[in-house]
Amino acid sequence: MVVLLTLLVGASAQTLHTVGSCPGPVTVRVNDITPGGAWMLLRSDRAGSAPVPGAFCGGVITSLGGPVGLIGPLRADAAGSRVLRPTIPTGDAGRVQLLDVETCLLSEAMEVCREPAIRTGAYAVRDGPSWRDDPPTYTCREGCAEVFGGVAEDWQCSTEEGRLDRRGRLDAYGDDLMCALSWPHDLKVGETYDCGETGCSWSAYVSDHACEELNHCFSLGSTEEVRCDPATEVEHAGQCYYLDGSGGVCDAGYALAPQSALVLLAEAFAGLTYKHTVSDNCCVAHSERDDEGLDWGMAVGCNEPGLFAEGPTRGGRGCRDAVVRSPEQLTLCRSE
Repeated sequence: MVVLLTLLVGASAQTLHTVGSCPGPVTVRVNDITPGGAWMLLRSDRAGSAPVPGAFCGGVITSLGGPVGLIGPLRADAAGSRVLRPTIPTGDAGRVQLLDVETCLLSEAMEVCREPAIRTGAYAVRDGPSWRDDPPTYTCREGCAEVFGGVAEDWQCSTEEGRLDRRGRLDAYGDDLMCALSWPHDLKVGETYDCGETGCSWSAYVSDHACEELNHCFSLGSTEEVRCDPATEVEHAGQCYYLDGSGGVCDAGYALAPQSALVLLAEAFAGLTYKHTVSDNCCVAHSERDDEGLDWGMAVGCNEPGLFAEGPTRGGRGCRDAVVRSPEQLTLCRSE
């Protein structure tokens, strides 16, 4: 299986994207690091705040728990890019960060070799049992298990419907302002809720103060192996996405995907190529094109054979509410 990791250094918010699943070979693609400079891949089996190991970037604290392993240092090319293909063994799940050794900038830490998280549903904090019955306190993950089944370890939480941020909403005894804030999804305070003093208990699943904030529950999803073509396809949430010059037509077993998917996946197409046919128009055809027009385009290297230098961008090549339909229109498809 292939996982694609992309580090964006110098942006206001560095991000590290994972696409695919493993064990198996992992493709690490690093962009926009110091040209010709050194970089490292850091990994651990858990979150934490351990320092960068060795003599590199002394005092810089990672988002990884110790001990922290490393691959590198490796040298970027003149464009500030590099590709590394390590192999992740079976069961060696963990978290990774990328470090630009020249600037000591770290990417966001992300999990690899874990099943993709899939949003199952949501519950309001107030859906829990009444505080008057002195119920047990719940973390957000425990609340998901209570509502949707399983155990807390089967779930991850988010305060957003479309993005997993591993945070949740809580209510607190005697504190009607707590509900508006977000907290780590493993947090709770106290064993039972009706503790008698302001703030003495916090729970993500309790009927108190009419807290209507939602906790979104993401399951680990199916463990069935998803086989996407590593040369042409991006894997996300158990589906395979590809770009092709197919004029709005997808292969059997695939259908047009919404252009909104490119918000998460566009960068992951860098280094891939057309599924079958080079396009003749750079605006991306998608499932909602009749209502939304074409708002994403391939700004670099479009309509040319070979690997994509980068993925589509919003407004790329002037694609804004475009209505063009060419015989070999660039097209976004996903598996059904």
